[in-house]
Amino acid sequence: GAGGDAIPHGIHVWIERFTKLKPLAFRSAATPAEAEDWITHMEKLFQVLGCPDSFKTRLAAFKIEGDALSWWKAHLRTQLQEMLENGFIRPTVLPWGAPVLFVKKKDGSMRLCIDY
Repeated sequence: GAGGDAIPHGIHVWIERFTKLKPLAFRSAATPAEAEDWITHMEKLFQVLGCPDSFKTRLAAFKIEGDALSWWKAHLRTQLQEMLENGFIRPTVLPWGAPVLFVKKKDGSMRLCIDY
């Protein structure tokens, strides 16, 4: 792609390899254990593939669907709004940026991280 839509060199290869393993989609979870099981499934696939860390979040997020995707987007919007209000980030119209992801902390809460 052009501008901000540029695909990282090599990700198309990882998408193809990842898709061939038929990764499970994450649509919803009735319990935290179900979400943990999906994360474990993804980690096993990445280990088998030898996938570099730089692609793992994008590949896993590709399989978040339905209610889980709606939650993910809403949670991301909330976190970003709080960061805007607190002055940690600011809006930009630049054609490039960094992927945003959540990392689980030891206490079980989630931390917003920017992967750059």
